[in-house]
Amino acid sequence: ISACLVGSEMCIRDRCCMLVCGRSVVLCTEYCYCYCIRFTPTVEVELCGHATLAAAHALYETKRVAPTQAIAFQTIHSGELQARMLADGSIELNFPVTEVTPVQLSPDLQSSLLLALDMKEEDVLSTGKSIYDLVVEVSREAFARLASTAIDFGKIAEQGGRAVLVTCVGGARGGVVDLSALKATPPRTPQAAVVNDPKYDFLSRAFVPRYSIG
Repeated sequence: ISACLVGSEMCIRDRCCMLVCGRSVVLCTEYCYCYCIRFTPTVEVELCGHATLAAAHALYETKRVAPTQAIAFQTIHSGELQARMLADGSIELNFPVTEVTPVQLSPDLQSSLLLALDMKEEDVLSTGKSIYDLVVEVSREAFARLASTAIDFGKIAEQGGRAVLVTCVGGARGGVVDLSALKATPPRTPQAAVVNDPKYDFLSRAFVPRYSIG
């Protein structure tokens, strides 16, 4: 089989194209199903979790893969991505770890970043870099404001690399953030109230100018 899964209705611009490779005994006989997966919105990207999750969901829902079987997706850039259905019907993904090294931004890059996100210096708690991205940890209040912020993607691009990933502690690990002073959130954007949701340990948003994601 082959399939294209498009996420535009979910404000996700990545598209996943999937082609069956056949049954796999690549790493472990536990992984009885192996598929090739590619992530191509406008160019081939290294990895997209949403597209991988959608592909796994489609395979389980159409009963091409039994719920007791795990799936191994072979990718061009990220090696093998594993998915399995849990007892409650949710899908667990196992992705490779990308190390992040703490970094101190130059004054020019720090200024550009703050302008891009419409934040103040005290909003940023830490910065780090992986081989692909700049990772920025911000306060939960600052993260909530992103929902109604017009992001400057020109400034984001000045950071270099693939993307700027903005993250914060989630509602499961922090107190309640007062959202009463925030602007109304535009339709079809992440809602500010998610920072207070106790289901999440952390939250993140990715801003990727060259792939038109964000």
